[in-house]
Amino acid sequence: MEQALVRITEKLQLVAKQHQGMKKELDKLKADHAALLQRMKEQLELNISLEQQLEAAKLSNGITSSGEKKELERKLNQYIREIDRCIALLAE
Repeated sequence: MEQALVRITEKLQLVAKQHQGMKKELDKLKADHAALLQRMKEQLELNISLEQQLEAAKLSNGITSSGEKKELERKLNQYIREIDRCIALLAE
């Protein structure tokens, strides 16, 4: 009976040790996840910035095709709608 109790105690200690190890690993994975999310956010912001720079470069070089003109008109209309929406929200 006493040996069974000793084995159970040893197994409980082993499980507790494994639990602590897994808890540490989970904490590390959570930190890695948060770091990756932050990096992804930064990359997205960089991508948006580069797209805006590309659009500005295209505009500074002039518009050569009708497709580009239509795209510019679409973007301008989109910006105007967004500005109008902001003004409406401010007026409330």
